[in-house]
Amino acid sequence: MRNHHAAAKESLPTREGRTDPWGLCLLIVGTLLLLSACEKTPAEPAASDAAARPTRTVQQLTWTAPPTWNVERVAKQGLYRAKYTVPTAGNAKLTAEVLVSKIDANEKADLPTAAANFLRLFENTTHKNPKRERFKVGALDVMWIEIAGTYRFPIGPPVGPQKQAAAHVLKENWRGIVVGVKTKSRGSWLFRLVGPDDSVAAARSTFRSMIDSVK
Repeated sequence: MRNHHAAAKESLPTREGRTDPWGLCLLIVGTLLLLSACEKTPAEPAASDAAARPTRTVQQLTWTAPPTWNVERVAKQGLYRAKYTVPTAGNAKLTAEVLVSKIDANEKADLPTAAANFLRLFENTTHKNPKRERFKVGALDVMWIEIAGTYRFPIGPPVGPQKQAAAHVLKENWRGIVVGVKTKSRGSWLFRLVGPDDSVAAARSTFRSMIDSVK
């Protein structure tokens, strides 16, 4: 019995006035753990700084294409953003096509020059001056030009200062409509409808509806 009481007495805290080594160790370990947790906790100012600098994105131009057109290409980047095949009409044996391209992210992009490059592809035109029209779709400025004649169908990518293809195939009795859309912050856009006269003439109203849907 004496031995039991002696062992129990040795495990009790030391007398008042003396430092307990085990208690001191526990205190030091707890302090170190608390400091380590504080270092891993993200600072509040960093989170508020991130919220104050949101990522800025540029909205793309949108439009609605007629459901009867076949979608050949849709892209969010690059020069050509969309391509559609327009069904044949009348005596036409070939389909027409619509090509949508973005010219420049700057609001001062030269739409008339881009449209003129397209008009140069026509020769022996039925009218001395192409039909031109300017109007607005919402807040957007729109330029519409229509021409008919012999179309020099480009073979290969555009090259040189005037962005013309190196070779062409002549297509008689073709018609083209080129539409320029100018925005303040989303660049300038070119919509081109070209193909056999009958096919383009039949698609004119649906093409105009597509332009009217641009936003």
